[in-house]
Amino acid sequence: MKDLPIVLPHGHTDPRWFAENQPVSDPARLFVTPDHFVFRMLHSQGVPLEAMGVPRADGGPTETDGRKIWRVFAQNHHLFRGTPSRLWLDHAFSTAAFRGQMLTEMARMSLDDGLVLQIHPGAFRTHSGPVLDRFGRDKGFDISPPPHRLCPRSAAASVGGGA
Repeated sequence: MKDLPIVLPHGHTDPRWFAENQPVSDPARLFVTPDHFVFRMLHSQGVPLEAMGVPRADGGPTETDGRKIWRVFAQNHHLFRGTPSRLWLDHAFSTAAFRGQMLTEMARMSLDDGLVLQIHPGAFRTHSGPVLDRFGRDKGFDISPPPHRLCPRSAAASVGGGA
């Protein structure tokens, strides 16, 4: 029982990430655009949703450059002090392939480049054996959107972890 995934009907991660096992394109697509806790905090402080790549209801243009989105996040990272999101972000940056530097504007580009280099080659694909062994099968399915997005879960559930 302890090795079975915890699948709840609400999440920050798109089940397609696990079903398709594609490399993450950039850190903004992993930490900013899909996480409503992150983009709502920034938006509450005046950052336009479009600047964070959040899709518009009318289909209008939004930022697509991951570096620009990440720069907005890095410049406003201090706004998360004392929040549960900050605890989660700091944990993610310190425990996964993202170890190392504090998010400051001066360190932004090296951190961005390091994240892309470490997660892009496939070593940290969403359901690789080492990731599942290290973090557990229950990670990533914690708070998902509506049921129409649950279909990829069956494909993700059939993927085995490491040896």
